[in-house]
Amino acid sequence: MTVAAATTIALDIVSDVVCPWCYIGYRRLEQAMSQLDGQIGFEIRWRPFELNPQMGPEGEDVMDHLTRKYGQSREAMTAAGKRIAGIAAELGIDLSGRYHGRIYNTFDAH
Repeated sequence: MTVAAATTIALDIVSDVVCPWCYIGYRRLEQAMSQLDGQIGFEIRWRPFELNPQMGPEGEDVMDHLTRKYGQSREAMTAAGKRIAGIAAELGIDLSGRYHGRIYNTFDAH
């Protein structure tokens, strides 16, 4: 039985639907909120954020985009992607294949 929380905290989450760190952060927040169930209530308000507002509707190859955006080699971005995927996997999130294919502007998704 869940007891009503005495205190409620309002949280604004500013996030892009394609951001792996946003997904990871939210999963960690869910874990923290579950540990405080019954003690503190949470009101979540989602706010849109575009990681790549300048991106055209045709999108771009993910690795081309990341190497240009962060000024890193494909090898460095692949290694970073593997680290991110490993952190995500520990939280039950499957990001396999995330760094293949195309990435698009997310305005319409928001």
